Amino acid sequence: MEQHYLKSSYREKLIEHLFIGELLKLSWSTGACSIEISKPEVDNQGYDLIAEENGILRHIQLKTAKLDAKALYQKVHIALANKPSGCVLWIFFDETTMQLG
Repeated sequence: MEQHYLKSSYREKLIEHLFIGELLKLSWSTGACSIEISKPEVDNQGYDLIAEENGILRHIQLKTAKLDAKALYQKVHIALANKPSGCVLWIFFDETTMQLG
């Protein structure tokens, strides 16, 4: 699908929002409703989101790929290693339905 590379920044934001929605839904379903999500104003430290719940903080770099992607690895921003809670989440999605999986 041409749209996946022609509108890649749109797709990136869509998947980010779907992921955040899943985190919020999980927090809701447990009754905690306590997760906090933040975004950096400037993207130069290697992370896209900061998530905190129950005193656990994570600096998250998001990577995405279609379910049938052939990629065996992703490039990771080196500055993420400076964060004690830095992590990379590789999210796979269905290119037709945009469902995360």
